[in-house]
Amino acid sequence: MTCTKKQKRWLIIATALTAALLALVLLLLNWFGTAELTDFNRHSETAHALGKPVGDLTDYVTYSAEKRGGSHYAADGMGFITVSAFPDVVFGAQRVTTVCLLPGSEAQGRHVLGIAVGDTAKEVFAALEEHSYEVTHSGQGGIRAARGKIALSFTLGESNKVTEITARIFATNLMRVQY
Repeated sequence: MTCTKKQKRWLIIATALTAALLALVLLLLNWFGTAELTDFNRHSETAHALGKPVGDLTDYVTYSAEKRGGSHYAADGMGFITVSAFPDVVFGAQRVTTVCLLPGSEAQGRHVLGIAVGDTAKEVFAALEEHSYEVTHSGQGGIRAARGKIALSFTLGESNKVTEITARIFATNLMRVQY
């Protein structure tokens, strides 16, 4: 069976449109940080999932509202969240962009990638490696790591034990708005 010129033209157009649609879908998935957010939220237990919208904040206490970086809410004395625009500071919706776990959160079963307050630096490094995070800083006071749009910070205290965990997801700024 041979194709006519008209059929070949439509086949080329359909192939080009399919490729463009696939590229657009991949671009959107990357813009939202879908792969790393899915892995992070699947393997973490926090008050609210990172990158997700928050419907009801009545259980939270606002401790710093509408400053650069969003509104900060204290949870239960064992952590806080920041709600700001994501995936873009102009075109995004209000979502959880920071999750912080403080001492006492481990008693509630809260953890990030299996790491809870009180765990050792060795356990932090093992979990970061398991989830493909790149360690960007490691020192006496803490460990920082990143994967895609997610940045993690682990504050270390005595005996190299974790005293605080912070996870942030960064938004783009397509319009280059200055705040």
